[in-house]
Amino acid sequence: MKEPKLIINSETELGLGTDLVTIGRASDNIVSFSDDSNVSRYHAEIERRGDDYWLIDLGSFNGTKLNGEKLEGEKPLNDGDQAVFGGTSKIEIVLTPKKDGEEEPESEAEPEADPADTEAEADGTDAAPPPQKKSGIPLMLVVAGLAMALAVVCVVGAALFYFTRETAACDARARIIKPERGDTLKEPTSVEVEITNEECVQKAVYTIEGKEFASSEEPPFSVKIEPDEFPEFADGLNRNLKVILFDQDGNQISQSEEIAFFIETIEVVPPTDTETPAGDAKDPNGKTGDSPTDTESKGKDVSIKDTIAMSGNVLKQFSGNNKYKFDQRFLQEVNKAAASYVSEGYFERAQKYRDVINVAFIREQNLDPPLGYILAMSRSKFLPKNNADGTGLWRMSNDFVVANSYNGLCGEETIASAAQNCAAKASSLYLKALILNIFEGDVVYGIAAFGMSPQEADAWKETLPADRTDFWNVIKSPQQRQEVVNFFAAAMVAENPQKFGLTKDRPLSELYSVFMK
Repeated sequence: MKEPKLIINSETELGLGTDLVTIGRASDNIVSFSDDSNVSRYHAEIERRGDDYWLIDLGSFNGTKLNGEKLEGEKPLNDGDQAVFGGTSKIEIVLTPKKDGEEEPESEAEPEADPADTEAEADGTDAAPPPQKKSGIPLMLVVAGLAMALAVVCVVGAALFYFTRETAACDARARIIKPERGDTLKEPTSVEVEITNEECVQKAVYTIEGKEFASSEEPPFSVKIEPDEFPEFADGLNRNLKVILFDQDGNQISQSEEIAFFIETIEVVPPTDTETPAGDAKDPNGKTGDSPTDTESKGKDVSIKDTIAMSGNVLKQFSGNNKYKFDQRFLQEVNKAAASYVSEGYFERAQKYRDVINVAFIREQNLDPPLGYILAMSRSKFLPKNNADGTGLWRMSNDFVVANSYNGLCGEETIASAAQNCAAKASSLYLKALILNIFEGDVVYGIAAFGMSPQEADAWKETLPADRTDFWNVIKSPQQRQEVVNFFAAAMVAENPQKFGLTKDRPLSELYSVFMK
């Protein structure tokens, strides 16, 4: 039999030769739908279990359908099944491919008939049986031999049952459905799991960072997390929550299900307009912006070589497969602009808006996790004070937002509201239109177009050459160049605070790393 395979979007074939096939929008998946914004970065998996294959949804935002029905958790796959991811990308599962030439499976060859036998059958008469030879083995010995052989088979069968029953007895699997990956727990929260084959489960044990904190021996095996009991984990870093199952004999069942989440034991309130620190600082181009303190922290000298390495690391966080050339003048401008982002406290300010950004940019619009954070750092340093460049964390014009209907999900809030929910929703919708819909995942040109209407950005794209690798020489507008420079400069500082002398701050990616896995 040929190897089972996947048929991707009715075009590409992929053999199921590995135990695990990852599926998603990120380029490091085995099956990557990099151009489909409806597919989550890490959307689903196909896992081989013995002779079977299982499809597992990883909590994707837009979901997975198997043969037209929504997939909840996981299901075994059958030959000919069709899975649709995010409503648009499709995979057909072929588990029993036919042989070349549509050949049927080979059967045991029957012995060639004797011509005499064939002739006898044709005449409708039975062929005379050949004369039987007399056996030299007594009948009792034959019976005894058969009995002994049967006994051996029984012993072997019993041994196989004994040694394999432990693994075959309970094939339960658990999936954590609450809290969700990336959630921030500020108050007592129930942990809910979905368990397949739970009838053989005796107990579920829950751990945070490997430390057991609760267990349950009754279906549905739910427990509660009390954030106040874990002050040591309330540091802004993501923590791993894991469930471990045990069978009726007390044996641990192999489990790999875990999610990352955050714990807060002290209420974090986004600043109101009156709480927003005032102060102006100028970037190297004379542009006025907000500063959290009267003086900027002085950063350390950074070489062009360092800038190349750090800029390259920024791009690695994005899912597009675009290649870029770093022009020497671009690197010099980034180096120069970095000084305006060296100010203490950016991580703490960003942390106040973590939930807002994660929901709008990552969960709702399925954008790359770093995007909302880095752009907010580059445009406002997480200070939503209004200025000539715009309003809110992403410095957008309210007239622009209303004219393009980006405030449709805002309700009574505006982009100037202190919570910044509306600003996050509006800017994420806008950036999805620019980066995914117009520039097809090209983050550099999407950032360069920030401030243009989608129509203007689309018209600009039509004027660009097919080879856009050397973006510094392709982009001619000083304003568009500066948008890209500021984006890389802000990311460089925010991801490498120690390099710039910001000893009290942490890399910005700690706030979204849970979504990068």
